[in-house]
Amino acid sequence: MASMARTHLWPEQFVEANGTATVSATIETPDRERHPLWYRVQAEHSYLLTKSCDPFVTATIFLAMSRGTDILVHGEVSPSLLQNLQEFQAVWSCW
Repeated sequence: MASMARTHLWPEQFVEANGTATVSATIETPDRERHPLWYRVQAEHSYLLTKSCDPFVTATIFLAMSRGTDILVHGEVSPSLLQNLQEFQAVWSCW
């Protein structure tokens, strides 16, 4: 049985500089293309940024679904997101 192609999600270091806070990740597609993804806010709002990979998983799910790949996350994902992700994909596919 062939293994499923994977989209990798690599969290990057949290950075505060020049009055902003940035949390980022690198998305690597099965063909080894790497794409940066980040969320940036003013430093005084840095408490709103999570250290988990949840926002990156939700941003990447449509890419992975359209390419028929699994997402391999090299970081933490909340149990509540994991519990609901399969149902979300099933509902979205029906639409």
